[in-house]
Amino acid sequence: MQAKDRYKEISEISGMSESVVRRVLEAEKESVINSLRRGERATLLGRCVMRPVMAQKLGLDGVLENEIKVKISVANAINSALQGIVEFDGTGQEYESGIRLNRIPDLE
Repeated sequence: MQAKDRYKEISEISGMSESVVRRVLEAEKESVINSLRRGERATLLGRCVMRPVMAQKLGLDGVLENEIKVKISVANAINSALQGIVEFDGTGQEYESGIRLNRIPDLE
């Protein structure tokens, strides 16, 4: 599903206009980014939890570089709702993404 389709479906389910849905989701994204910048756990209510982990990695030039690894796990509500679907893997696996600190000025 593309983003525009997601906005439309949320709008239909909620009874709110697409512009309101877009503003709320944009505000949620900004709030999550602010939490991660502060080193706090960020929860997408009922969907997933993101936890920042400070890390270092060895750069190509042999110098240690600071980075944030964001670990993401699916919320229990999603796991429970999809439990009966054979293709759904609800083992609680965490996904990880690395972000270099120098891309987020507040964390330098």
